[in-house]
Amino acid sequence: MNLPDVMTPVVSRSRVLLLVMLSCACAAGAAPSGDEPSREQRSARPAGAAGTSAPRSWGSDTVLSYGADPAEGGRPPLEGLAEFVSEDRILFGERMESAGMSVSLVRAGEDGLRTLDQRVLDLYVERYFGSWDWSDRFSTFFLPLGADRVVVVGSRQRLELLGLDGDRITSLSRYELSPVSDSILSGAGRGDLFWTCSSYWVTAWRVGPGNTLSADTSRSFMLPGVCRSLALSPDGTRLLAGTQRGFVSVDVSRSPPVVGRQHFPRQAFFQVQAHGAFVLAQELVPYGGMGRVLVFRAADLNGTVDPVPVKAFSPRSTPEVWESPVGFVVNDAGLLVEWFRVRGATRAYEVESHALTASGVSPVRGTLPIRESDEVGLHVTPLGMTARGRHAVVQPWRRVLEVESASGAMCFRTGVGHGSLERLWV
Repeated sequence: MNLPDVMTPVVSRSRVLLLVMLSCACAAGAAPSGDEPSREQRSARPAGAAGTSAPRSWGSDTVLSYGADPAEGGRPPLEGLAEFVSEDRILFGERMESAGMSVSLVRAGEDGLRTLDQRVLDLYVERYFGSWDWSDRFSTFFLPLGADRVVVVGSRQRLELLGLDGDRITSLSRYELSPVSDSILSGAGRGDLFWTCSSYWVTAWRVGPGNTLSADTSRSFMLPGVCRSLALSPDGTRLLAGTQRGFVSVDVSRSPPVVGRQHFPRQAFFQVQAHGAFVLAQELVPYGGMGRVLVFRAADLNGTVDPVPVKAFSPRSTPEVWESPVGFVVNDAGLLVEWFRVRGATRAYEVESHALTASGVSPVRGTLPIRESDEVGLHVTPLGMTARGRHAVVQPWRRVLEVESASGAMCFRTGVGHGSLERLWV
């Protein structure tokens, strides 16, 4: 099966059968607490006046739709934002029918997901589609600075610092961006310092007295290639930057930062992350092709030549299956790799878990189907995901998983009310 076969035109739907099946003994997600307002009450609420953030209750266009649109069709499938701010709290962002974004702080627990607070921001949820690599991502995203603060990055709109103290969302400060500036594709930070990247340039930002936001020119720098991702090392001293021309490690403990050696300068990367003794990188391939997910030993990157990965998850085509890794994420239980697989008429998204040990990457410890269908016209794209502690949120439908550390077994923490549709046949 070649990739063009996956991207054929969408056929009309003749029937839809939704089978919601939870594949392990986790409790289904609980319904939202509190009474859901009527349609008339919801439509009467303002969607947040310009320059303000307004509280919002549960509604059909807000956090209740976590797995979102059941029919993917031929368009890019990403539906909304998700980012962990602590081991059991997730910030979700939903594009609203009118201009604006619903932001929800949610706790993942034994009884599923519980909303803690919700607000509406007058920010557009914008997307960036790479014309060279056909990758799909958001240029509006969340950038956590810790458990109680997060920056909402809105390309060509503004930066907004949100406080999460007491499990309540409050707006602390804003920094307006130029409406003609480049798309911001990624960011990373911690405490009072964070970075965002546009094109070749990485801008440093600082949270000052009174939570004011300002650019820090002394800690800004230029990359050797167009930026695709930023990730902060566990100790906070280095930024890993994935670019259109390899990836680099940047020492941000110095002022100005020191950009290290360019690794794999002939290869583009969608994302690069550090975890313990390992560095993980996902390749970008031009014009809709899918690249590999590579695992390196961090120590091997200190040499003068590019190392051989200790593990490579690669696309594969046989008479039985066409498959490609579409994303990865690491949490306390180990490495999760998401795959897109085509078996005959069936298209499937599946997640496999691996342990990261001193000897390298373990064989598959567990597999969990995220979605199966006979849809055609699916746009396959690299996916960025989020994880913390024993939980993970896998794209493109933001299914919330819990991973058992000892065995690698996975189960869903989203229930029927959160859009947890495992199988769809059209």
